[in-house]
Amino acid sequence: MPNAKGWLDRTEVLETRKPVLVEGEWKGKRPENCLLMPKSRCAEYGCPVEPGELPAAYAYTPKPNDLYRYVPFYARYPGMIDYEMLDDEYRRQLERIISYDKSDSA
Repeated sequence: MPNAKGWLDRTEVLETRKPVLVEGEWKGKRPENCLLMPKSRCAEYGCPVEPGELPAAYAYTPKPNDLYRYVPFYARYPGMIDYEMLDDEYRRQLERIISYDKSDSA
């Protein structure tokens, strides 16, 4: 069962069969053409997590002295987010997604 923040332990995250980011490497296939954000960033950027919405992936954090080390990440697609609200890193990621989509449809 997730902790109060919605984080999972190792056994729980394996049971989800969702991709997991561990030390910069994806275990499983990363969801494509989307930004992956924790719940707090979704809210900050005006695209809050909806009740009942499931995470698209998880990220491992080596937080000491706690079993709950897997942070849920939610998929956010172009058009769901106000571009101007994004920080530089998320803006670069979104630009790569949009460029990829344009080259893919050409």
